[in-house]
Amino acid sequence: QPVEAYRVDRPLEPGDRIAAGPAEWVAVAAPGHAPGQLAFHQPEEGLLVAGDAVLPGDVGWINLPLDGPGAIDAALATLERLAGLRVRVAFPGHGPPITDLPAALADARARYERMRAEPERAGWHACRRMLAFALMVHGGIAPDALVPHLAGRPWVAAHAELVFGTSAEDLARRLVADMRRSGAIAERDGR
Repeated sequence: QPVEAYRVDRPLEPGDRIAAGPAEWVAVAAPGHAPGQLAFHQPEEGLLVAGDAVLPGDVGWINLPLDGPGAIDAALATLERLAGLRVRVAFPGHGPPITDLPAALADARARYERMRAEPERAGWHACRRMLAFALMVHGGIAPDALVPHLAGRPWVAAHAELVFGTSAEDLARRLVADMRRSGAIAERDGR
């Protein structure tokens, strides 16, 4: 996804406290989806800005080629860390607020455990998410250009080689077919 350039005024580390309005928030290490990811806890009100550390009915995708299989263990450790916080409401990076954090953590734990047992599951989850974002970023892609476009992306090549043991073109074809079959992508207006 395109990201505009930004400047870091103050790097944060786990345990750092920052003021946001009248409240003080504590930075909590939340690696997994991203190695340096932080969540922010407001203990007095029991609030958690979780980002992609925990999502309602899903998990943040893990980039196995870039971060290695240890990223799944890091995500599981993050879930344990978050379970130790007093949280009334968690705000994920996507989806509605989470009012039953223990249930969301249990669901995420089960999903990550399955991914750890079957790394291809983690790779497939990541590829499906990245394809969806690619289509959003580009406003869709013409159907006949989609497989060649994907096969030329470094993330597809890395997943094809390191997770699936196949070619980028084969993974791209399988991914598009799977997403069409499940209804996750559809053709509209020639895109």
